[in-house]
Formats: sequence, C-alpha cells, structure tokens
Amino acid sequence: MPADLLKRNTFVASGFYFTVLLALWLPQLLLSSEPPAGFDSPAIAPAPAWISRLFEPAVSTWLAFVLTFVAAMLLSFLNYRHAFCSSDNYRLPLLYILTAAAIPSTHWLSGAQPATISVLIGLNYLFHSYQKSSDLRDVFIAAFCFSLSAICFPPALLLLLLLPAAILLLRPVAWRDWVVLLVGETLPFAYLALFYWLSLNDVAEPIKALWPAFPIEAPAFDRPVLIFWGVVAGITVLSAGYGIPLKVGSLTKTLYGRRIFIWMLLLLAAGFVLYPAYGYDLMLLCALPVAVITAGYLAHSRHKRFKQLCWLLWLAAMVYLQWHTVHIA
Repeated sequence: MPADLLKRNTFVASGFYFTVLLALWLPQLLLSSEPPAGFDSPAIAPAPAWISRLFEPAVSTWLAFVLTFVAAMLLSFLNYRHAFCSSDNYRLPLLYILTAAAIPSTHWLSGAQPATISVLIGLNYLFHSYQKSSDLRDVFIAAFCFSLSAICFPPALLLLLLLPAAILLLRPVAWRDWVVLLVGETLPFAYLALFYWLSLNDVAEPIKALWPAFPIEAPAFDRPVLIFWGVVAGITVLSAGYGIPLKVGSLTKTLYGRRIFIWMLLLLAAGFVLYPAYGYDLMLLCALPVAVITAGYLAHSRHKRFKQLCWLLWLAAMVYLQWHTVHIA
C-alpha cells in the first residue's frame, strides 16, 4: 500500500512531499516572472520589504519553495519528537503543503516563510519545556523565536499572546518564568531598535510597523480563495473536537499540545482582520495549526466515506484555485 510505504520509508515520503510541493509551485514559476502586485507595498514591514528586495524574482520564488519544504519537514520532526498527532501520521506535512502552497501569490519570498521557520523552532523549545520547572533556557529561546517571527512578519505578533497561556499549561510556573519570558520577548525588538539607531534611521519606524493599522478593515479576497478557505475551515472545525484524548498520564502532553495549536489558529485568524494588508501570506502560518488539527481526523476517523469526501472537497477546491490562477494569467 502507498500509505504504508510513506509511513515506513522516510526517504520515499520526503520525495513524495517534494514532488507535491513542486507540482503546486510550477504553474506560478513558469507563467510569471514578477511578484504579485502590491508585494512591496508600504504596508509591508521593513524586514519583509528588504527581504523581498534581496533577490531577483526567479531566485525569490525558489527560496520560498525551499523554506516551505523545510517548514513541512520541521513540522513532521516536531510531531515525531513531541507527539501531538499519531507518530506515524505521514499526512501532517502533506496537509501543511496542501494548505500553505495552495495560493500561488504566496510563492515568493517574504517575511512569512522565515517567520514560519522561527515559530516552529520556538514551538520545539516550548514543548521541550514540558514539566521542567528548573530549565528556563527553553522558555527564553521560545519567546525569542516568537518575537523574531513578529519582526519578520508583523501578524505573528499575535502569537506572543499564546506564550503565557502555553507556559501555564505546560510547566509549573514561578516568578522567574515571567521575567525570562519578558526578556526573551523584548530582546529582538531591542536589537531592532538598536540597529535602526546605529544606522541613523527613525527608531520608531519598525516598531510602528508591527502594530495593526486602524480602523480595522475586512480583507478583500478572490472568490476561489474564499471557496478554498471555506472548505479548509469547515474540515478544521469538524476536526477540532475529534481525537482529543480524554485520559491523563502519557496523553496529557498531547492534549495540551492540541489545545495550543487550536489557540494558535484562533489568534492567527484574527490577523486577517487586524492585518488585512498581509492577506494571503498569513496562510503560511495558519497552515501549521490547520495541518495538526485536521491530520488526526483524516487519519483515524471511522467514517471512511465522509473522510474521503473531505479529501475530495479539499483537493477539488485547491485544483479550482490553481486553475483559476492559471486561467487569469
């Protein structure tokens, strides 16, 4: 069975993920040599702006491809190490790829790809701190990585709200945890302000770019994107309450990890309204909790026909989105 081969053979599974991602990447790569309109708009924060201008468009899209593939592999490693899904769940990186790479306008290097890598590293240290009251290094590194992701991609600033709740959930908390958390969160911003001050630029400029612009606006999305996100959102809501372990003991960490990813999705969903200028790129971060939440249901649901229907709807919405983009181009 192909599924058994993907579960047991890491090399074959990695090649399969690479091929799927490449198939999604090629239409945009072959049909367009320039980033989408508004890619370097003033709404983009300083860090993503200079990141996007570092490379030529052809190099930019390949770097985005590599970083998206690395993020999928890191998510699989994170699951293997901390087991927030079943350990043999080969669907996890596949679902991440099908969600993060479905929209062709995200196939260009921006702050979203480095921010996703930074969040994954931060999550690794966050989960590693489970029930380790004396080890504050993990808390500091997790906070530092989450703040670094916000500098690269301002909507990730919302994830800083996740850290205090996650720490309360994962470990015994003392006053030192809050001090270390605060230092870890503020240090990247202090480095950013120092860099701007030494380069004789306005120190307030990068800090202002991190905050959402008011008044809050509803983002404008294309109909194919709304259809795709509607299908993904429906399957995610259906999966949110499925497979959550009710027992304590060895399954407690899995339960806590799943809750953290649900909270992460809710915070990032608010980013579409608070940061409408970043629109589609937010899906690169949202794909992390979406993949984790839906993987359990699509792997273990006893309703095989309904599960197959979910797969069919997901793939059909993605194909329609890709076809619409190619047709417009």
